[in-house]
Amino acid sequence: MERTGLATTVEQGRAQRSLCAIASHVVGGAQPAVQPPALALRTLAPKGFAAEVRGITVEQVLLDEDVRQQLRQAIDKHSVLCLRFGETLDDTQLRGVIECFGPIKDRVGRCRDGAIRPYTAGQPGSKIDPQINILNTSRKADGSGGPGATNWHTDDSYLEIPCAYTSLHPQELPQSGGGATQFLNMHHAYESLPKATQRRLEGLRGLHWQAHTTTARALFARGRPGPDSPGSFKLTNLVDASHPIVRTHPRTGRKALYLNLDRMMGIEGMTIEE
Repeated sequence: MERTGLATTVEQGRAQRSLCAIASHVVGGAQPAVQPPALALRTLAPKGFAAEVRGITVEQVLLDEDVRQQLRQAIDKHSVLCLRFGETLDDTQLRGVIECFGPIKDRVGRCRDGAIRPYTAGQPGSKIDPQINILNTSRKADGSGGPGATNWHTDDSYLEIPCAYTSLHPQELPQSGGGATQFLNMHHAYESLPKATQRRLEGLRGLHWQAHTTTARALFARGRPGPDSPGSFKLTNLVDASHPIVRTHPRTGRKALYLNLDRMMGIEGMTIEE
């Protein structure tokens, strides 16, 4: 059986080479295109939201442009990707995987006086480098600590050009294998609204502040600095960012709600009461 299989493989190889030679002669030297294998994807939630990528290696993501292009297409379609490599990435690998989706942006804010306010992590030694943070979500014996953000939010909405993606790479996992991080399908949230509500939201823009809204609401009238802003800056000195409440994906054309409970202070042209 082994010899038969080998002979069949050899004969198939000869036939394939003959066909390639004929095709080369007919079209003037061009070789038939070879389609790269498709990624193995498993959808994780209804409406095609979020997908797990299986059978992929770090080396493929770093070196194979076909794989990288498929990953970009997959995240456009599913919004969230879970890449299971089966190993902890070092800093260079992590950067390479992230940069498959685009350049890593500097997280800085701009003030009205022209000064630049860098985003600073809350604890010493909590950065790999100026662009990658380490988040400690473990709880202490007294129950304190835990997740750094408990509200639904989107990262960097307080910037004039927010990040396109956020990447998380766990260094330690609980015994259950999971954690408290969750994601919402804001495409589906928008598409589930009544048509009249969708029309009402078109053209509205949300105001996003660099100070957390809970602090900003309490301290804005007094102009006191918030806990996440350096003492040399006043809340009134921070530049607000204005973004459409309904955003359209630049490649798929699909619409989604763009809201942030942590940073969004209001809607342009409306009072807080409205």
